[in-house]
Amino acid sequence: MGGPDTAANAATSIDIPGQGKLSVAPDAKAPLLVVFGGIDVHRVHSGVYMWNYMSNIKDRFHIFVALSNHVNGTLAYRSLMKTLQTKSFTPSKQILYLFSGGYKPGIDVLTSGGPNLFSSIYLVDIWMGGSVVPQLVEGRIHEPGMQVHMRTNTVAVSTLQ
Repeated sequence: MGGPDTAANAATSIDIPGQGKLSVAPDAKAPLLVVFGGIDVHRVHSGVYMWNYMSNIKDRFHIFVALSNHVNGTLAYRSLMKTLQTKSFTPSKQILYLFSGGYKPGIDVLTSGGPNLFSSIYLVDIWMGGSVVPQLVEGRIHEPGMQVHMRTNTVAVSTLQ
């Protein structure tokens, strides 16, 4: 279950200690995709398995994938922003991608920084039963009619723009 650290792309991967990995697109101004994944699957952290869904878009986006759904979203996001600034990357926009259990670190980011940080917010296989989440993301969810239950990562990733 690959990550961004294979020999072919090791030069375009940046480790953000304790938070996750950043895959760097060829264009310094490429959009930034911030991914907080779900629970472990067969003892594999989302920081590993989420890369399986991102491989086809690495050339179009800077992609940050958190180590697991247990990271503090606010700290991970701040570390990511500091890394981007240090490396002189200037993403044209930021997209938040929350998969399943990635809701918890994602809500950290949304409550500390606000939804205006992101041009789009993807909620993939997240149940929206509470009243706080719709208020935070109103108008930013990328699916028509507030249909917030996108079924698979494959479908969700294919819709990224």
